[in-house]
Amino acid sequence: MCPGRCARTKWSFQADPEGTLALASLFKQAWCLRTAGRTEEALGRFQEVIRQDPKGKWGTSSYFQIAELYKTAGDYKAATQLYAQVSTQTQDSAMIALSLATAGSTTLFDLN
Repeated sequence: MCPGRCARTKWSFQADPEGTLALASLFKQAWCLRTAGRTEEALGRFQEVIRQDPKGKWGTSSYFQIAELYKTAGDYKAATQLYAQVSTQTQDSAMIALSLATAGSTTLFDLN
């Protein structure tokens, strides 16, 4: 299911590389790559979203997704730092609550 969605997302990004759909499409590409287990490619796409939109909703969501990648890889310290960053740079109360809760649960695993 995801490969078809990724293909459509790639098309929409190419059709609108500078428009309003570009960041959403790039984020969706990264999400599909993450879901498909293509971690390095996903990380690169999330970082590109952050480069283009460091304080916006797509950039903030990308920081959160990168934190999730770090947590999955066992780098709890890096994940916790990114969750904290997300909670301070957004006004979205749901994202703040999720980031703080996830950061708290992640620090339980960081025994170093």
